[in-house]
Amino acid sequence: MFDQLVCRIKFKRLRYEGPFTPPSEQGTLVFPGDFGMFEWGGIAVDPERQIAIANPQSIPFISRLVPRGKDNPAAPNAAHLPGTELGVQPMYGVPYGVDLGIFLSPLGIPCLAPPWGNIAAIDLRTHKVVWQHRIGTIRDQAPLPSPFKFGVPMLGGPIVTAGGVIFITGTMDGRSTFAMAGSYGRIACRPAASRCR
Repeated sequence: MFDQLVCRIKFKRLRYEGPFTPPSEQGTLVFPGDFGMFEWGGIAVDPERQIAIANPQSIPFISRLVPRGKDNPAAPNAAHLPGTELGVQPMYGVPYGVDLGIFLSPLGIPCLAPPWGNIAAIDLRTHKVVWQHRIGTIRDQAPLPSPFKFGVPMLGGPIVTAGGVIFITGTMDGRSTFAMAGSYGRIACRPAASRCR
């Protein structure tokens, strides 16, 4: 309950006017966040069954503009090398850097109800979701370990075989590798749990 209250207070302080709200010095809610809904891993298509397999994710981010100063110089120096992804992103050549991060609660979990990531099959003929499953836990990431399948972001896309078997891995927990029957979404194998049939 405390967690939700802090998230709501933080949300009210942020600027948000929809998906294309520009960054601001007060802080802007970015949703869908920088992972995007269909992140960098892409989708897989089963041409035989006319099904697309995707791993949508919903993680809100906060983007805050940081004026030039001691911790945000106008050019790289020994203390602020180019190419870092931690802290303030310098964005050399413009008047601001940007501090970008996930919109987290004090417990270190996203300020949005789960699932934060899942795997879904879309029928390419009807454009309807055929099935979807939450994949992954926050067991090793949160200060309070939880084995529940919240559905976590994935930084790798699915693959599908000619026989209709789908493989997905790349979840943040590092434990969730799945083989699934594509037409039905039935989980056939979890190698990390030694449950392959």
